[in-house]
Amino acid sequence: MLFWLAPALIALAVALVLLRALNARRGETGLTAGASDMAVYRDQLKEVDRDLARGTLTDAEAEAVRIEVSRRLLDADRRTARASDTSEGRVWPAAAVVVMALLAGSFLIYARVGAPGVADLPMTERLTDLDTAARARPSQPEAEARARPFLPPATEPDARFTELMDRLRTALRERPNDIRGLSLLAENEARLGNFTAAREAQQKLVAAYGDDVPLNERVALLDLMVFTAGGFVSPEAEAVLGGILKSHPGNGAAQYYAGLLFAQSGRPDRAFPVWRRLLETSPPDAPWLP
Repeated sequence: MLFWLAPALIALAVALVLLRALNARRGETGLTAGASDMAVYRDQLKEVDRDLARGTLTDAEAEAVRIEVSRRLLDADRRTARASDTSEGRVWPAAAVVVMALLAGSFLIYARVGAPGVADLPMTERLTDLDTAARARPSQPEAEARARPFLPPATEPDARFTELMDRLRTALRERPNDIRGLSLLAENEARLGNFTAAREAQQKLVAAYGDDVPLNERVALLDLMVFTAGGFVSPEAEAVLGGILKSHPGNGAAQYYAGLLFAQSGRPDRAFPVWRRLLETSPPDAPWLP
């Protein structure tokens, strides 16, 4: 109830101001022409007296001019009075209808698309809710399952390539930490459209490197994780992202995904400065630029 009282009072005040302004504007417009004519006629009467004093007009001529100018002055006065009456009689109702229609339309639109009656939600509570929702977002496997129908379908290789892939997979079961083999497996699984298998192979590759994993392999893992999840930065991808930013805070790909994570978490206020800085410092051919 208190919520509706405040906008109602504000709307009433706005309506009164608009009505007064419209009426004043209309009155000024209607009276200006008549007032100007009356001023001219008064000046003409004064000029007649001056001409009579200088002798340029006779008494009879001066009297005739006075009568004509006075008649015109009276006509102008009557027109001014009628304009004033018309302004007061017509503008108020029309202006009132327009203003009331605008105000009523505003309330109706808010009632349909707004949220009347909803309790206040302070910014601190909203940020807390966003953080809670971000922590509860889907995991990498869940996101991949949801995104799978929307990813490019897997391709069917020829018999020779299928045989080579089977041999590579078998060899890696025997030598699971073979860095060269894992790199080939991740690359070719992605080429075949087996994106989850490619992501798993890339994860094993990063783990096989241990503490000496190259930056490009970590970025490749992050790319695969986000792509396989349909562009979604999962909690597992966030962990990889955090590691990259910790050791290489200026990495462009990591900064792009950091902004994406903020945007997906309902924090465009944090995503914008990250992406703006990245846009200003990236080369024109950077893969993360549009």
